[in-house]
Amino acid sequence: NEQGAFVHTNVMDCDLYQYLDGDLKTMRLFSGAYMTGYAWAEESRKKLAAQNQLLERYSDAQTRNTLCASIRCLSDEQMTLTYVNEGFLAVVGYTREEISEKFHDSLRAMIVREDVERAMARGRELLHTGVPLEVEYRLINKKGDEIWVLGKSESPRETGDGLYEFSCILIDISGLKAVESNLERAAQRDGLTGLYNRASAQEQIRQFLSGADSARGGALILMDVDNFKAVNDTYGHPFADTVLTDIAAILTRSFRSSDVVCRLGGDEMMIFLKGIGSEATARAKLQSASEALSKRLRAKTERGEMSCSFGGVLSPDDGGDFETLYQRADLALYCAKEQKDCAVWFSDVRMRVVDKLIAREVTEIDPRDDSAAHGFLPGGIQGALASVDDFPGEVLRALTEIGRMYDISRAYVFEMASDQDMAVNTFEWCAAHAAPEIENLQALPVEGISAYSEALFANDGLLYCYDIRTLSAEMCGILEPQGIKSMLQCELKHEGQMLGMVGFDECRERRYWNGRQIKALSEFARELSCALYAYRQTHGQSLAALQQTARGFCEKDRGV
Repeated sequence: NEQGAFVHTNVMDCDLYQYLDGDLKTMRLFSGAYMTGYAWAEESRKKLAAQNQLLERYSDAQTRNTLCASIRCLSDEQMTLTYVNEGFLAVVGYTREEISEKFHDSLRAMIVREDVERAMARGRELLHTGVPLEVEYRLINKKGDEIWVLGKSESPRETGDGLYEFSCILIDISGLKAVESNLERAAQRDGLTGLYNRASAQEQIRQFLSGADSARGGALILMDVDNFKAVNDTYGHPFADTVLTDIAAILTRSFRSSDVVCRLGGDEMMIFLKGIGSEATARAKLQSASEALSKRLRAKTERGEMSCSFGGVLSPDDGGDFETLYQRADLALYCAKEQKDCAVWFSDVRMRVVDKLIAREVTEIDPRDDSAAHGFLPGGIQGALASVDDFPGEVLRALTEIGRMYDISRAYVFEMASDQDMAVNTFEWCAAHAAPEIENLQALPVEGISAYSEALFANDGLLYCYDIRTLSAEMCGILEPQGIKSMLQCELKHEGQMLGMVGFDECRERRYWNGRQIKALSEFARELSCALYAYRQTHGQSLAALQQTARGFCEKDRGV
């Protein structure tokens, strides 16, 4: 207030501190949230009492002027002290003689090393501008403790030997810094476990990935407690809370202080290991933590119901940004949850992940809303291909409806020529934002796309790709010129004979194909395979016949 007293105000669940220094020029505002729930009132009472004591101590100190230290020092490299008052000696705990003997009258030697340059830079600024300024830095007292001080300096005077002498007032603000630090920590931490919260962890990980240290690599790991809900329902919330705090303690001990260990919510945790150069190193570190967790969790209940599952990715191998790494770690965790009590890395399931996605809920992977659709294919497509006179036109109509339904860039069909080792793009639908490619894909040597066939056969006829950059150089060389970022393809086959493939392209962004889209493509491939085989028996499957089909069946969607 105007008289220079401290004012404490309780507003809802926030504490406000107003601190006025000796000359009434500086005001600082600190705020922090109390915990909510049944313990709120008691916790508030205790904090209020402690905070009032802190404020009274500062008020008494200002009255006595013991914490308002006064010094004078020179502008030389050692910041040589020429005068100190009793207040300064009380702050640092040394006598005047001890300062001369131990530090040779050097203020610089008494400042924490990391703060020296900041203090000296402010001194140079004062010399240059002549405008009084403030600077915060830490002194080391006689006990070895760090003491935060707020220094205020007026314009220096010349000493006549090329140096200047600064007159400074120092105020001990260690208590306020502690309050500030506690409030900052509370804003970054989960209230139950003390681990970083989601927002704080994400920010730290993003900063690492966008900085120079990202070249050293990192590992993002998601963790989930198996059977946690059942244990929570059986033993109650207080018991479940002890499970989470035990997990937090083990994770904190298992990883370095520089790593990021976070509680995402519920029983889900996230760990980011900085400077991990290889997956082998990340696996070894996780294995050690996993064994400790497994031992502890199995001992928590009589039947040992709980265990942990982990999904991990490596940066930059599996992605260079947080969103990509998180999505891929989530996919790996999904695979791990099916087995339980294990760790799965994205590299283990990169090409097999499609099998997991088919059974997974659509909204967990792709935010596009397909729920309005009845079935996986547009109405009228099932069974229609085998009984139409205009078979090519019906195929193109089906591709158009599927493409629009699932908001993709392209839907297309490739067929294998019977007389030459060639593949031909015979049907294509393109969204308004995508360029047609059918004219450029009329005679692809089968030998040149052998990687396609290998990938299809390796995944039971499905080729799932979130990011084409993860594929072989041979495949990237075919796909990148077409502007493709993600793709989904399914083999066309009749009685063991490969007829070709049907596929979806995404050219706008990297896309996780969801289970509904995979089902749609698989069902359409089955419908098309039988009908296509019958059609080619009548109309031929030579290179010329396929190219003739291609000339009439490309549709460019003009949009609405």
